[in-house]
Order: sequence, then C-alpha cells, then structure tokens
Amino acid sequence: MGERRFKTTVDACLDGLGDYAITIARNPRETVVPAAIPGVDTWNRAEALMAQRLTGGEPFAIGRTLGEGGEGIVHEAEQRSLGRRVAVKTLLPDRRTPAAATSLLREAWLLGRLEHPNIVPIHDLRRDESGAPQAILKRIEGTVWSGIVHDEEATRSRFGSELFEHNLEVLSQVCQAVRFAHSRGVVHRDLKPDNVMIGPFGEVYLLDWGIAVVVDDIVGLPRTHLDGSMAGTPSYMAPEMLGLEELAVSEATDVYLLGAMLFEICVGRPPHDAVETRHVIASILSSPPPVPDSVSPDLGSLIRDAMAPDPEARPSVDTFRLRLLDHRRHVASNALADKAMSRLAALEASVALPDASLQQAYDGYGACRFGFQQALETWPDNPTAKRGLHRASCAIVRRELRRGDVDAAAAQLASMSDPPPELEAEIDAARMARAEDRKRIASLERVDRQYDARTGRDVRLFLVLLLASIWAIAPVFTLLGEWHGIRQPVPGVIGPVVYLSLLGALYLRHEKTIRSTVVNRRTIAVLAMAMVAMLLLPLGGMGMGLERNVLRSLQMQVGATAAAGGALTIDPRLWWAAGAYAVGYLVTSWFFADDTTGVMVAHALTHGVTAVTVYRMWQRPPAETHVG
Repeated sequence: MGERRFKTTVDACLDGLGDYAITIARNPRETVVPAAIPGVDTWNRAEALMAQRLTGGEPFAIGRTLGEGGEGIVHEAEQRSLGRRVAVKTLLPDRRTPAAATSLLREAWLLGRLEHPNIVPIHDLRRDESGAPQAILKRIEGTVWSGIVHDEEATRSRFGSELFEHNLEVLSQVCQAVRFAHSRGVVHRDLKPDNVMIGPFGEVYLLDWGIAVVVDDIVGLPRTHLDGSMAGTPSYMAPEMLGLEELAVSEATDVYLLGAMLFEICVGRPPHDAVETRHVIASILSSPPPVPDSVSPDLGSLIRDAMAPDPEARPSVDTFRLRLLDHRRHVASNALADKAMSRLAALEASVALPDASLQQAYDGYGACRFGFQQALETWPDNPTAKRGLHRASCAIVRRELRRGDVDAAAAQLASMSDPPPELEAEIDAARMARAEDRKRIASLERVDRQYDARTGRDVRLFLVLLLASIWAIAPVFTLLGEWHGIRQPVPGVIGPVVYLSLLGALYLRHEKTIRSTVVNRRTIAVLAMAMVAMLLLPLGGMGMGLERNVLRSLQMQVGATAAAGGALTIDPRLWWAAGAYAVGYLVTSWFFADDTTGVMVAHALTHGVTAVTVYRMWQRPPAETHVG
C-alpha cells in the first residue's frame, strides 16, 4: 500500500469512527462495545429464546448412554437452559437402594469440593422424577488412558509424542489431581489407567471417585467410616487396601497406586498381574514387586519407594511428582549429553591428529561444550555431562600443550572445577621446560651479542685504520728523516708509544662499546700486546747491540705474530695480514738487511696490507657481519 493510499485509508477510518474516536483518545485500553444494529430488535430475540429454554418441561434432555457401572449409569444430556451438553449420572433402576443413593450423593458432594483442572467438575445435584439423586457433570470426550497406555502408534498419531514420554506426562497430571485431593483430605483409592480420561487436546481427567474416602474432618463433608473391608482394584492394590487391621488407608495409599501405574508404564503390565487370587494376594503382600533391569535406575528407585509395604516409608505425592519431573529432566538432559558425546568423540579424534588445525579443535570444543552445558542447565548433576565437559576441557588442554602454548593450556585448566593432577604436572613440566628454554635463549642471545661484530664496528674500524695508516705513513717520515740526517736514538720506540697512547685514549672514550663484545675486547687486547711487544723489542735489542734494520725487521715478525693471534681469536681473514708481515720479515731479513729504504718500504707495504684487510673485514653492512 502506497503512502498516499495508506493516509487516505486512515482518514476514512477516522471519519467513520464517530463517537468512538473520543473513547480511543480518552483510553485506548478500554473495551469498545459494538453498537446495536439499526432495525434489529435483539432483546425480543433473546427474550423469545429464553422463554423457549426456561419455561416448562424437563431442564435436561436425556440422550444416549455413555457408561454403566455396578450401581450407576451415565447418560449424555442437553442442558436446555444453557444449550450445552452435559453428563447425567444416576442410579440403575434396580439398584436404587439407600446405600447406593448415599454413595452417589457422597461422590457428588466430594466432587463439589474438588474443583481442579484434572478433575471432572460437577454442575448440579438434583432429583429425577422418581426422587432418585442425579449428578450433573461436565460432558467430557476423549480416550480412556488404559486403551492407549501401550499403543505407540495411537499415541504418536493423536498427540504427536512418544509413548513413554506421553505416559509420564499423563501420570504427572494425575499426580496434580491427587495432590489437590489430598490437600482437601480426600484419598481416591482406585487410581489406575481405567479411571483416567485423556481429552482430544491432551486434557487429563481423573475419574470415578466412587470409593474415595475422606480422611480429615471437613466442614460440610462427613468423614468416611472405614470398616476395614477390602476396596480397590487388586492388580494395583496396596497391602493396607486388603483390610488388614494393622494398616490403615491414608494418603500414602494413593502414592502406592501412583507407583503401581508407573510400574505398568515401565514394565507393560500391572504390578499384581496374576491369574489366581492367591498369587494376586501374595504379590500385594510382598510389595514392592521386582523391577526389571531395563527400567531406568531413578524410575526403578521411585517405584520401589512408592510401593513400599510400610505406608510411612513412602514419599508424599508431591515428592513423587517432583521425582517424576526430575526423571523427565534427566531424560532430556541425557539426550543433550549423548549428542554432545558424539561431538566429543570427533573432537578427541581430531586433537589426536598431528595436522589438525587449532581452529578445527576449538570449533569442536565449543560445540560439545555448549551441548554439555545445556545438559547441565537441565540437570545440574548429570554425571555424563560432567564427565564429557571434563574430557572436552582435557582434550583442548592437551591440544594447547602439544602446540607449545603453555599459557593457553593453563588458562583452560584453570576453568576446570576438578583439574586432573597429571595435566597439572604436564603444565608445570612445560613451564619449567619453557623457563629453561628462555634461559638458554637468553644465554645464546648474550653469547650472540658478545660475538656480534656489528657492535662497535665503526669504533674498531676507525681505530685499526687509524693505526694502520699511521704505521703505513710513519716509515716514510722515518726514511725522510734519516735522509736528512735525523735519526731516532732508539728506533721503533716513538711509534709504539704513540700507538699505545691513542689506543688508551680511544678505549677510555668508547669503553662501554669496546667492553660490550668479545671481538672488541680481543681487538684491543691484540693491538695492545702488539704495541707493547714492538716497544719492548727495540729497547731490548739496542741493549744487545742489534742493528736498526734488524730491529725494524723483527718488528714485522712481531706484527706477523700479532696478526696470527688476531686470525685465531678475531677473524680468520687476518691471516692475510699475518702473511704480509711474515713475507716482509723474511724479505727484509734476507735482502734488505743493510738497506734502510727497503726496510721502510716493506714496513709501509705490510702495514698497508693490514689496513686493507681490516677494512675488507669490517666495512660490510652490519646485518652481514658476525664473528663467532
């Protein structure tokens, strides 16, 4: 409907409301009574119908027979005044005795006190034309429970439910009727499927209160005198219903009969279903009857408790009903738990696979956990659901442990109310192993940092290149000085002193960086030892009267030794420098022993090789440099 058309419709409706618009505006919750139709005299019609139904004749038009008992008969009838169908119960013509009349009156008065949805209500009590009492009851339609109590197909087709569950529901409603009757001091005494009617919409009615007894003093209803005679239906009868003097009929009697009906629901026959009278009596007295193992434990326990031979040992009808309700919750809970168990099996199978994804594991865990939690909401003490939830949590804990996530495993374990000690031990062991791994990693990282040539690379490179450059240039100045007649008193002393001074200054300036790694410390140590050796060599050599060139040649041998030490402790590529110094030492010793120029050139060249070697070692990008 378009917006314009909708607005037109609303306006037309408002125009047609008239005075009703004021009522709606004043109170939209007030009931609007339809107006009288013009030209139609509704009162005359109602008056004529009332005169037809209320004037003269019998108030009830008796119809077909609905049922007949030992003393009474029930007819269908139409109550003319209200135009409804009722049931009229009266005495059989040949059974109109004072005792029978009293029994019918008692039942009618008793039903008048028992107004309950599961008890057929009585509308009136009157006399027929012969003066016999008539009870006017609600006309109910349906099926006697005994006709379908064992018929799976009929129950499913009529009520859309499973037979066993439907029978338990019917019995629960019977319990409600009996519970109400007990609150009014009334004991039914004849509870059985034959006395239960199920309506077309699932209504449950407890019928035939003919032998019911009043066990409490109730105003307006005389207490029944129990003469000790047997009354009831033998197939369901309690021991006290045999008329034994030591036992009295009470509310516990109805509880026994409820247990007998539950026995029939579970076993398929009444509890005292024997052919010979002696065997029936023996079965009654030997209560409770044996319950087959096929009956669920909680229902078997309820049957035995309800059918206990001692009335005082039986539960109340309310307790019986609640235990029956608990069983039904248990059934629903177990169904949820069983479905979750199948999901749990899939979870445990997937967790055991090495290539199972974590997402797949948690999807399965969530599905079965949800099912078990639903089962526990229905029945908090469901042992299957508790075990299943426990196993599911254990499975996911093991999955997390297998992938090495100790924290996730510990979090899952903490959510469990009763964590397994073995899993706690596994997590503790995993934590210890992780701590050890972290220690090892930290130690390796420290070692890695110690041997990382990138740290202080620029300082080392500057230091070594500076010294190597000075070494390469110093011989030139020394040679020039000698050419001009300038000679050092002790050759080769000034250089090492200058070198050691520079080395000490650089160390103090960059102490933290130099001390941070092994390669830095070794570099400084090798340089310092080499300088000290080169300083000591000329001082000692001059004392021994060695020639200057010899001392200078021996200094190259010291350089070779120092470079070899660096190759062994710092970087193998220093063997190039060691080789250069060794070659220089040999060449000057053999060919330039008396040639100062040749010795100085050899010094310059070997120092130059050292500078190039060190530059090639440490000039690469930091990410590519590592000394181990």
